[in-house]
Amino acid sequence: MDQRPWWREPLLIAHLIPPDAEAMAQRDMAALAKTTADLGFNAVHYVAEDVSEGSSGIFFFNTSAAGEVRADLLGPYCREAHARGLRVIVYFNVHWLGAPLTSRHPDWAQRSAGGEPVPTAYGVGHYACVNSPWRDWSFQVIRDLAAYDIEGVFLDGPFFAQGACYCDACRAGFEAAVPRFGDRSDPAWGPFVNFRFESIARYLRDARDTLKSVKPQAILYMNGAGLEATWMLARDNRRLVEFQDLLGAEGGFLYHDLRRTPLWKASATAKLLETQAGGRPTVVFIDAHHAPWSRYFLSAPELRLLHFSALANGANTWYGVYESLADEAAATTAREVNALVRRHADVYRESESAANIALLWSGSTMCVYAAEDSDPGAAGDPMRGSFTDAFHGWYEVLLRSHLPFDVLDEPALTPERLARLELVILPNCGCLPAPAVEALRRWVSNGGSLIATYTTSLYEPNGERRADFALADVFGVQFAGRFIGPLPHDHLPVDPEHLLFQGIGQPFIPAPSQGVAVQATTARPVVHFLEPQRSRYQELPPQSPHPAILLNRFGEGKVLYLAGAFDAAYHLFSLPEHQALLANATRRLADPILTLLGAPESVEVSLRRQPAQSRLLVHLVNYTGEMTRPLRRVLAARDLRIGLRRVPRVRRATGLVHRQELGWHRADEGIAITLPFLGEYEVVVVDL
Repeated sequence: MDQRPWWREPLLIAHLIPPDAEAMAQRDMAALAKTTADLGFNAVHYVAEDVSEGSSGIFFFNTSAAGEVRADLLGPYCREAHARGLRVIVYFNVHWLGAPLTSRHPDWAQRSAGGEPVPTAYGVGHYACVNSPWRDWSFQVIRDLAAYDIEGVFLDGPFFAQGACYCDACRAGFEAAVPRFGDRSDPAWGPFVNFRFESIARYLRDARDTLKSVKPQAILYMNGAGLEATWMLARDNRRLVEFQDLLGAEGGFLYHDLRRTPLWKASATAKLLETQAGGRPTVVFIDAHHAPWSRYFLSAPELRLLHFSALANGANTWYGVYESLADEAAATTAREVNALVRRHADVYRESESAANIALLWSGSTMCVYAAEDSDPGAAGDPMRGSFTDAFHGWYEVLLRSHLPFDVLDEPALTPERLARLELVILPNCGCLPAPAVEALRRWVSNGGSLIATYTTSLYEPNGERRADFALADVFGVQFAGRFIGPLPHDHLPVDPEHLLFQGIGQPFIPAPSQGVAVQATTARPVVHFLEPQRSRYQELPPQSPHPAILLNRFGEGKVLYLAGAFDAAYHLFSLPEHQALLANATRRLADPILTLLGAPESVEVSLRRQPAQSRLLVHLVNYTGEMTRPLRRVLAARDLRIGLRRVPRVRRATGLVHRQELGWHRADEGIAITLPFLGEYEVVVVDL
């Protein structure tokens, strides 16, 4: 008999944001549970406290920690929810304190180095410090919650704000002179950063132990880190995951000008969470609203695509919407998605990636480079470039090439994980730690393929420049001691006979604005930088002695090193020649295990497998809109052909969304499947 815990089944989690305290007391628990169930959710984050302007101390369940218990609504709600098949996970705000609490307990607030409470992003209130006496108060709340018939607790937070914390408790706990925030020249800065990380980890560990001491079967998880520099808020999923039953992050919260936000934000978040979760379920939090306008909905296509891109990459979904707006048409888009997942729960249950390519999210590089991006006065090389631009550039190239890929972080570079891959891409991963360097060196030597760009491995994890690339022998180059550029209007010659430039019809392409001077040792240069161009209109200068692109063999493996920030250039300018160069490089070093013909480039492909069911899953997410965001509608594609290499036989191929049997035939060392129609999303289920 299957003894799988309920939280390992596909989770469709609702978060209905309540009104203020006065209106909360008047709510009908049966109606609230019915609304949630009617929208197709199977779990709920139930809010049992007033958080309209931060935690006020007003609760709607019995707890000795309350400033006031207005009514016990949690008990009745649990009964109504369970009667409708809903799992109840109580939302507990552990980061934002309202004025009623901080006026009584000023020592609970996070403080700046000057001793003032750190301003919040919400306009009012203060942030709670996990080292203050607030922690004991919060644990009492958790104990009292565990006395109810709930399935778990979700912690919204905790984190440290930037510039915090210098409260008395933190100063005492650090046991040394605290440094100026962000001063990496101070020897105490590194230990202070670690103190912040450890403080959050201790809090989460103790919160888990508190909950499970009363209700061992209850689950606990928090609002974790997505694609961000973890030191800024002191949330490091790798340090925190062992104290959680699920791993989640706000990959579906969209803000301000969406034209500046990648369409695949939820997708990338889901990929990273899967890497960091250690086999635990993951969840992408999706806000129905277009922030900062909390009552203004995202368009229906935007909302559905957030759900689909999370599901396509193995994540569960959480959907936040105001209770008062839950019946609006834009909010009910979740009903369509929930119905699909419920109808095909077996397809969304415990699959794993089948990709043979991985893109590295270098947390160590992000922490150093993002610190300098946010502080122009920070020490460091002004030419070291942007890690995030490079990462997003590669992400888009792989997506537009319809290549399935994973997102790994440095701890995931283990022999077991690397053994499943043919190619790893390092996008300006300047600050690689020694264990990651050694893992990649061994893997390439044993036959793996590697693409690396610009400053990859040129710096220590603390940001200090190394004398040479840590991967110099793997790249087949040595650092010549200087950077090239800026190159604001420079060109790069094209070798029309080389496979890397296939499909590029111009003799020159824009050079990346930044390069690093290298000398080839064992690598073979493909093209060189030109000497710097003094003005836009001068004759092109002669070739420089510094290669821009090099190929190397290292042991049994193949390596492509790009000495310029080509990936960041593609992210910034979207030039098709840069895209073609990077796509050609990828296909040269890893045989595509899947091809997609007849589809626009803006269709994301995720290839997953369910070994127990002898099944492959091809998820297709169609981001094709009408040249602006928010997307108003998605343009359908027709008559697509999906090629799956290394698949010798198929029993059946089915289109899940449109419930259709799909034709297939043997082709190209595998099979070809015909998909007549693709709207916003499809899952092609291939039973082997």
